[in-house]
Amino acid sequence: MAKIYVHDFNWEDATIENRNEERDFFYQLDVYYNFSKEDPGEGWENLTRFSISVATPMGIGKYLNARVKDGIYKGNFFFNYLLVVQENNKDEHLEFVKNSLESIKGRSEKELILKATRMFSWEYQDDYYGGINRLI
Repeated sequence: MAKIYVHDFNWEDATIENRNEERDFFYQLDVYYNFSKEDPGEGWENLTRFSISVATPMGIGKYLNARVKDGIYKGNFFFNYLLVVQENNKDEHLEFVKNSLESIKGRSEKELILKATRMFSWEYQDDYYGGINRLI
């Protein structure tokens, strides 16, 4: 039985404005994985990457509003790959994503990726983002 193994994470916090006691946040989480339990060694060259945004409900709105004002997003647009959480606890978020991915079972790498794309809404137009399409 094939399995996905998460080996590393990296995140980049986005700057959003909070007032008074607000604790909203938004960050981009990169997840590095492969299909082997073995240690892949130093660096990320032997791993595949996918990204997911992690935010509080209000953090999503603050982030998108700021990016529209910056001109990064214009007009109407789709926004996918999102994990909505209530608290800023990265360890909990990482564990949730890792457990979700590693719980997927399949007979082949292709089947695993198809199931993961459904679970996480990971479909991309090209292989720029992690090479997922080449496995499908």
